[in-house]
Amino acid sequence: MLILCAVCVFYPLGYYMPVLFSVSRATNHGVDEEQAALLISILGICNTIGRFLFGFVILSPYLSALLVNNICMAITSFSVLLTPFCVTFPQMAAASAAYGLFSATFMSLTPIIICDFVGVNKLTNGLGIIYMVRGIFSAVGSPIGGQLYDLTGNYDITFYVGGACMLLGCSLSLLLHLKCFHSTFT
Repeated sequence: MLILCAVCVFYPLGYYMPVLFSVSRATNHGVDEEQAALLISILGICNTIGRFLFGFVILSPYLSALLVNNICMAITSFSVLLTPFCVTFPQMAAASAAYGLFSATFMSLTPIIICDFVGVNKLTNGLGIIYMVRGIFSAVGSPIGGQLYDLTGNYDITFYVGGACMLLGCSLSLLLHLKCFHSTFT
């Protein structure tokens, strides 16, 4: 549970940065405001599709929710890290689509992963702790991103730092695949 909490310290620091800063970054790169606003719609639509898609993917007996979540966390982290290299609207739209699609698992698979680690009897306690930690650090990450923009005048550093925090959280989540973190619950 401690590793899950550590994941929820680092990963949420960058999780909302694309949602909050993509439109402003796009307008700074000369994209029309109405077109830039479409980035959030693209992100949201792909996120909705991702929730359904990955819900079906984890039904496979060969894949665990943790494995699917970790793969998607890695792809999401890299989509944030690579966003500064997107300078045209189609590139930004592709980054928003990738972020939206693969970020869906971080929220939707959490109850399944928590249940796998703490059991059904402690699920509500586990979810409460995880959501509290996630909420605190989600609230902290956005002002940090805004402060980075204020200091540098550039959103790119915000995406680099956010993506790096997400990648660190993803790396910690990989530790959960080690057998020493698994036990049987009855």
